[in-house]
Amino acid sequence: MPPTPRTTETLQDTFLAQIRDERTTVSLFLTNGIRLVGEVTAFDAYVVTLKSQVTQMVYKHTIATIVPSTAIPPRLTRAPG
Repeated sequence: MPPTPRTTETLQDTFLAQIRDERTTVSLFLTNGIRLVGEVTAFDAYVVTLKSQVTQMVYKHTIATIVPSTAIPPRLTRAPG
């Protein structure tokens, strides 16, 4: 059975949307210790696309930590658009 669509935005969605919209460079650490660096260009319930010299699709279940290169002030609600 496919997952049901979410009706509320999660903290994860808000954070990813903010770093995508602000084009913040991030270090994305995978569960196996590999570090990927780039900009988040898109995401959905299962994957994040990260652009550096090439665009990579990374499955969310392999991500351990996302570290922005600059401080990200918390956005309580997502900006329209």
